Amino acid sequence: MENADRELILSLCATNPRLKKLYNEHIKLEKVLARFERYAVYSPSAGLKLKELKIEKLRGVDEMMKIVAERRGANDTFQIAV
Repeated sequence: MENADRELILSLCATNPRLKKLYNEHIKLEKVLARFERYAVYSPSAGLKLKELKIEKLRGVDEMMKIVAERRGANDTFQIAV
């Protein structure tokens, strides 16, 4: 996630509870994944859990970016209309 997107997400969290929840989950998953990355080798079950967490994180990022894109689109439309 780019810094500009992160900044926009943080500013939109104040008015969008869904985005705030997604962002908090994203931060939580980043911390969990960072703990996994300390290990060079995983058991099969840990490897599967790692894969599931990464997929969950990516789904959350996709949803956050959709909200950001909608917001940017609304801003573009507003600027054109003015």
